This record gives sequence, C-alpha cells and structure tokens, in this order.
Amino acid sequence: MARRRDAVRALDGTPPVVSISDLHGYRADAERALLALRDHSDYDPVVTRGDDGALHWAGNDYVLVFNGDLVDRGPDSPGCVDLAGRLQDEAPPGRVRYHLGNHEGYLLFQRLAADTGWYCSSAPAATRRAFLARIATEDVTMAYEGYTFTYSHAGSETGVDVTRVNDRLATVGAELLALADGDDGPHRQRAVLEAYPDLFGVGQPHRKGPGASPLWLSFDCLPA
Repeated sequence: MARRRDAVRALDGTPPVVSISDLHGYRADAERALLALRDHSDYDPVVTRGDDGALHWAGNDYVLVFNGDLVDRGPDSPGCVDLAGRLQDEAPPGRVRYHLGNHEGYLLFQRLAADTGWYCSSAPAATRRAFLARIATEDVTMAYEGYTFTYSHAGSETGVDVTRVNDRLATVGAELLALADGDDGPHRQRAVLEAYPDLFGVGQPHRKGPGASPLWLSFDCLPA
C-alpha cells in the first residue's frame, strides 16, 4: 500500500497536483505564482494572503509540490524555506511537499561546497541542523508519484523508485544530523555523499549529463 509521503493515490479522492520549482530565493515572485490560481474562476485558490501579510493554506483540495531549489541566488532564501514549512504545517498531512534540489544538496554537504556566498554555503550551523531534522522526519523528501508523472527535482533515465529514494534520503538526514553534533569534517560528509550515488551522483561529461541522479539529471538527457 502506498504511503501518502510517496504517492497521490494514498490520499482520499483525486486532488489536483500543483507543482512549483526553482524559486531560488525569490519569495515575492513565488508568492505571486502561488496566488495566480485565484485569478481563474475554474479553480479554487491554493493559498490566500492573511492579515499578517503571509501566505496561508486556503483549505482546498490540492497537493502542492515545491519541487526543489527553493534556495540560493535570490534575496530571500530563508523566506522561501519558511513559506514551504508554514504551508506544510497548515495543510493536512501529505498535502504540501518539499523536494530536495541540488542547491539544497549544497546545504547538506556544506563542508564540501564552494563558498558562493549564497544561502547554502553561508547558512549557520543551527539552520543546517534544522533542515537536516526536516529531512530525517520526512518533511523534506526526494520524489512523489502523481497521476501521470513522478515529481522530482531533476529526472532519471530509468525511472525513480519513489519509496526507495525517500527512505534513503531520510537515512541521509539522520546520518548527517548525528554528525552535526560531533565530527562533521569534510571527510565525514564526503563518506556520506559517496555512499548514496543513487541520490547525489553526478553525470558525465558534466554534472547534469547521462548517468546523473534525480537530483542532477538534465531534462535533455531523459528518454523521449
């Protein structure tokens, strides 16, 4: 039997799936995109703006997928992460998804990432630890099986085993969280990274090329 963590078929009814990806720290633009459904009379809103100025779950029958890369580049990565977390807290269980993107991957393996000055390379230890806890408790996952498509940040040449990658990502979160309270040196993070090539492996001749994991593979490399 499918878990609501992994597949829309585990939910009651047939809720529409709304997917948004690559917010990259541009919270204001993301909010405008999420509010756009209210402009279409055929659809109920996914979110509403409250008196506090923040977006809140509108209470309608949707699954909302934040499909990775909410962070880096733009001016408000923390706001994008908080937006996804707030909607997860407000919506019924399983109705708001947050999938890991390759940029969130830089936060997981921060000691191995280049110092870009962006959110993931500069976030304090407490922020990283809190994000790892969300992975370990499955609030942040890797993939989701919809009606016709499997949702993940990138793709896979052979298909994504949703249950397997979500299970393994939760294990990674727990392992890195344990390291965060002790010896969290680059060699320790690299050992975890290299133990999970199915989650974090890169392709050839470039990172997003053939052979890359569902965190990296370019859509150009997906089979027709």
